[in-house]
Amino acid sequence: MTKTIEKVKVTPKVGDILYSSWGYDQTNIDFYKVVKVSEFSVWIQETGKKIVEITGWAHEDVVPTDSSTYETRKYEGEGYETRTYPIKRHKIQESFSGYGVSLNSFSSAFLWDGKPKGQSHTC
Repeated sequence: MTKTIEKVKVTPKVGDILYSSWGYDQTNIDFYKVVKVSEFSVWIQETGKKIVEITGWAHEDVVPTDSSTYETRKYEGEGYETRTYPIKRHKIQESFSGYGVSLNSFSSAFLWDGKPKGQSHTC
């Protein structure tokens, strides 16, 4: 007898946190906050993340922050400037964790379970 795994039906709501895990020779974790919902779409904005534990050489566990801004080098001159992550609309897709969205050709984001996510980086 074959066991059937049923998808969890979750209705997206403003304030949900989604996460994406992607990478080739490293694992990148990105978090997104749902800022608007319609019948078929969610509008999401990337959030910052913070390290909660160093788990090994070039490995750490991260969680989202409330920040929707980031610092980047100025195009002209020295120093940094603060920018705001853009808000982007994505079609809602069912998943086994509830729902998710396709971000681009190589990554998707899914409903975050509230647990720290492991990321790695090259040195």
